[in-house]
Order: sequence, then C-alpha cells, then structure tokens
Amino acid sequence: MNDPVEEWRYWGRTGGMGRIVAVLRLPGALYDGRLEFEHFAAMEALRPDGSWSRDAVAAGLAEKDWMHGWFDEASEIDPSTLAALLLEWKDRDAPGPLGRRG
Repeated sequence: MNDPVEEWRYWGRTGGMGRIVAVLRLPGALYDGRLEFEHFAAMEALRPDGSWSRDAVAAGLAEKDWMHGWFDEASEIDPSTLAALLLEWKDRDAPGPLGRRG
C-alpha cells in the first residue's frame, strides 16, 4: 500500500454474505460517484501479502455481485476501514478469495 490513498477509491466485496471477503480499488480519477461496467476492468484486488493486483477473477466476482445488487456505491469503504481490515487480517487467514497466507 505504497500508493497515496487519495488516488484510489476502495470497495469491500461481501458476496451477499454480510462481511467483507475481498477489497477492490479503482483509480479515483476514473470514479464519478457511480459504478459502471467499465470500472470493473480497471479495478485491482487486494492480495494476501498486502499488494494489489489487476485480478480479472476478483473483478469479475465484483461485477457479478454488482449485477445481483450486492456490490454498489454503498460498498465503498474509506481508508480507515481498509486499514482496520488489514490489521484484522494480518494475524489470521484472510477471508474468501484472499485465501491463506503462505
């Protein structure tokens, strides 16, 4: 997470399960307050090691959730929520698609 926070917008994906199982981010300059299909191709997913990756599988899952109404503008999280999730996941297995740490 060495990129300036202001350059990114973050979303927590729940997959309809009520708790965040993945975090995705989008360059802030691309976001106008409403998620659209083209945003998913530009999203990056948080990896178990704390790095970010342009992950087609994670973005595809988020897009599918969006089409079902489980992932939208209300899924956006602020940087402090992201930091809290990173701390929570640091000492235990990350949930969902982030999988087990090595």
